[in-house]
Amino acid sequence: MSNVNLFLGIGGTGSKAVENFIHVCFSGLGPSNVWLGMVDQDSANGNVAKTKATLDHYIELRNELKTKGKNFFSDEVGLLKTKITYTQNNYCWCPLEGTNPSLHELFSYDLMNEKLQDIADVLYDPNEEFQLPLDEGFRARPSIGAAAMLSRIQQNNPFWKDVFEAIESAKSGNSVKIFLSSSIFGGTGAAGFPSIARVIRRMAEQEGLSQNIQIGGCLMLPYFSFPKPPEEEEGLVGYSDSFIEQSKGALDYYHRIFGVEEKHIFNQLYVMGWDPLIPLDQFEKGGNKQINPPLLPELYSALAAAKFFNEDKTGSGIYHIASDQSGTINWSDIPEINDNENFVRKQIAQTIRFSLASKEIYMPALLDNWSNIKSEAWFKKLFNKAGLQIKDQDDNKESIALINGYCETYLKWIADMILFSEFEGLSQNLIQAELFANKKNETGNTSVFLDERLPDHKLKLFSKIIHGVKATDLSNIFYDLNDTKGNSNATGLGLFIEELYKSSDVKGVIQ
Repeated sequence: MSNVNLFLGIGGTGSKAVENFIHVCFSGLGPSNVWLGMVDQDSANGNVAKTKATLDHYIELRNELKTKGKNFFSDEVGLLKTKITYTQNNYCWCPLEGTNPSLHELFSYDLMNEKLQDIADVLYDPNEEFQLPLDEGFRARPSIGAAAMLSRIQQNNPFWKDVFEAIESAKSGNSVKIFLSSSIFGGTGAAGFPSIARVIRRMAEQEGLSQNIQIGGCLMLPYFSFPKPPEEEEGLVGYSDSFIEQSKGALDYYHRIFGVEEKHIFNQLYVMGWDPLIPLDQFEKGGNKQINPPLLPELYSALAAAKFFNEDKTGSGIYHIASDQSGTINWSDIPEINDNENFVRKQIAQTIRFSLASKEIYMPALLDNWSNIKSEAWFKKLFNKAGLQIKDQDDNKESIALINGYCETYLKWIADMILFSEFEGLSQNLIQAELFANKKNETGNTSVFLDERLPDHKLKLFSKIIHGVKATDLSNIFYDLNDTKGNSNATGLGLFIEELYKSSDVKGVIQ
């Protein structure tokens, strides 16, 4: 029997958790397979679209490098080992898709009898909440989101059909693991997290499958803040000043349902908070302009999911992790996903080195004329051995560009996460992202840019990218590639990618 893994990101923070998880999978930290989905009433949300683009890029790249008989390398390498799937044409479930309703219309308020209307008026402000257009989300109002969401979960919806079919597969003996991630201080996430978990658990119980269905989750407490919205946007929008108050109310509710009324919904539940809050300098109420950068706390959510999926037997209990140095994040503060010491650091460090060596040295050479590198020892050993000749360059340019593009996306994710998370109240001793990226403030908005090509003085600092490890430099990767025997079952471009990735595991001294 096999393991079936599903990851649901709920709301804006949930979509960012999915994006982080994709990059965690690229780093070789994910399970063998996972189905990814997002839930957001604001289906035009910029973070949802960004995550979808990353998801498609990952899948396309993996298909390109995991096709036996063409470009292929083994899952034992780690890179891209996770097979990711999603519901085609329905990657993000929008509860009220195709409409711009209000609760007034959703509940057919005008058709209610007088007593039901009175109850609705007590539960929701008739002049504001009941009339709120819902096309751009639930505006940090989980009570509105819960009502809308529960009324729309249906088995004939393609998105939910995949979820329920996965649950049904437990009847064949499959172990099914479902992980949910959301914030507790928003609208869609705070509403959907408990509602969806309860629906899944109740279905499992009704089908007699509770023993084979495991549910995990990560709730994000407030971890960032943003400026007060402009006057024309004020009203029923999210305010970071109210995040703590909203979280207190939500935690009390969650304690009541998960700790008292229905204790066994989750097999594992992670709660992640951050103090002080990471300041962002831009406010968007929703829509395609809302593209918040990845932040360090979201990496914890992705690693929690990786730990949940990779465990043979899901442990129970209460786990704690906290910074051992106030105001500074070290590698010792990053949780491990298994019993291998420094495994997360090793995988992320190796993938950063691989991506940077690819972007700066090898992919530009391979995108240029192969005649210029045909005499290089690494080219003759890894390309000629794989049956690739100079005449095959045009046939492989698209694949090489795809690899190069994802390496840039991965490095941009790292740079955003590190540089946007650093501020006066927080520093980090994880990754020196400033060695390959720059943070700039233009017209009041902060942006992070990758260096188009690294200058020599930055390339010479390659060995110092990862804090806590004094590693060898880019020249050692070059020498290692030249000396490689290339003894593997990899084929096509897969042979070069495998050897470059292995060579990027630069052995260093732990400081």
